[in-house]
Amino acid sequence: MIGIETEGIPEVREKLKRLAGTQPMREMNEEVATFLVAELQKYPPMKYVSRKSAFGQTFQSDRQRRWFFANLNDGSLKIPYGRSGKYRQNWEKMPFGATNYIVTNDHPAAQYIQGDGTQSRQLKKVGWKSIGEVVRRRSDRIRQIANGVYYRWIRKLGL
Repeated sequence: MIGIETEGIPEVREKLKRLAGTQPMREMNEEVATFLVAELQKYPPMKYVSRKSAFGQTFQSDRQRRWFFANLNDGSLKIPYGRSGKYRQNWEKMPFGATNYIVTNDHPAAQYIQGDGTQSRQLKKVGWKSIGEVVRRRSDRIRQIANGVYYRWIRKLGL
């Protein structure tokens, strides 16, 4: 399982604290979490990358090679791999404490698909971005969302 805890952008959090208690921060964190879920649900375009190009060899061991061909012959492996969409469906945001949200994915392969430091070399070459990379690339939009909540609350409170 992998997850992201959204705690808000520090400068916006401080301003929101002064406005009206926890509701603005909860709203900001929820909107950021919703945005992150939508971004993390995006699949890269289909692209074939061989194991040999990613790992330098097709099989790590003779046992792995035998397993592969035995399962291929009995039909339990499908080549090419078909996307089921289950990884996408497992992304969710969950409340965490009074104001925070956690973005999680409990898919068994999540750490290998997008985990920071645990991502598979082959999946990286296919085009999957790690969670940290997605957050860094979308940080400007995250900041816009946070500021939007801040300005909305300023107008709402007549400040």
